[in-house]
Formats: sequence, C-alpha cells, structure tokens
Amino acid sequence: MTKRKWLPFICLFLTMLWSFPAWAAEQIAPGVRQWSFERTNWEGKSIKGYVLEVDPKQKYTEIRAVMGNEVIGSKETLSSMAERTGAVAAINGGFFDTVTGMPVGNVFIDGKAEYVSDILRTSFGFTYGGGVKIGYLAPKMKVEVVGVGQLAIKGINMPAVSDGLVLYSRVWGKAVPAGTQLLLKPDGSGAFW
Repeated sequence: MTKRKWLPFICLFLTMLWSFPAWAAEQIAPGVRQWSFERTNWEGKSIKGYVLEVDPKQKYTEIRAVMGNEVIGSKETLSSMAERTGAVAAINGGFFDTVTGMPVGNVFIDGKAEYVSDILRTSFGFTYGGGVKIGYLAPKMKVEVVGVGQLAIKGINMPAVSDGLVLYSRVWGKAVPAGTQLLLKPDGSGAFW
C-alpha cells in the first residue's frame, strides 16, 4: 500500500486512540457520563483531567448554574454544592478570583442578573430548550429617577465604584458599601419605589 492509502487508517487509529477514554466512560445517570484522561503537554509534563458529558435533551436532565453558598464571592467545594442541590455531578464552570471568590465576568442564573461587571468577557450559557449560547455580553442598564432622568448602572453585586451606580441584591451577602444608598422596594404592581 502506498502512503496515501495508509493515511485514512492512521487517522482512524489516532482518533480511536485519542477517544479511547470515552469508551471507558462511566454512566452516572441517564444522559450523564464521565471519564478521566491523562496526556502529556508539549513540555512532556503530565496533564490529568476529567470529562463530564451531559445530554441536555435527556428527559429529567437539567444543567444549571449554582453559586457557592448562594452568595456572590463565597467559595464552596463542588462536592458540597452537588450535595446541597441534589446534583449527580458538578463542574467549576466559570472564572473567579481565587483570593476573593468574586466572578470574573457576568453571572446570570435562570435569566436573572446576579453579577454584572464592566469586564467584557466571553459568556457561555444554556437556553431553556437545551441549546448553547457563546458570545460577549455587555448589558446596558439604566434606572430612571423622577426629576433627575436616566442614570447608567455600572454593575450588579460588585464592589462599589466611584463613577456610577451599582445595584445590590440578597446574593451580595454583605453590607452594602458605605456612601449614598437607596433601597428600592417593589409595590404590588411590580414597580419600585
């Protein structure tokens, strides 16, 4: 056989060799499989990791985001989060500052903005239909104050800034930073006063 004829077989062999760990996957729930892998990087150093494969269209399967202890900036182990929420598996799905625990980028859970900063980062999310969305998220938020007009909101549940407004909710989990504070309470119609 010529080299040209061997090429498809070599490619098939290498593909099978690379994907072998997936064949040894453990099914941990319907539509959820996991396996581990070990490779070497370009420097010859060992790299170990785990893969979690989830079929979001599998009946009774849900993929959802969870915050550590349900508070922005709070650190919690993945095993504790899984146990607390009844999950069969958990992954660290976002970037955060390892010292403060604060997210690096935006956090939306169930369509609700839990943390919004002015850092433009790639965002990753799931639709209610099981689809995946990836892109940049730079929300433009404003509040209108009677007699003053519209004011830009710099962020949600982030450290205070000197040049704008930051909104805080229960997930902030600490005292609102000192300075001018305004508490908004919803009335029966959904408007805030």
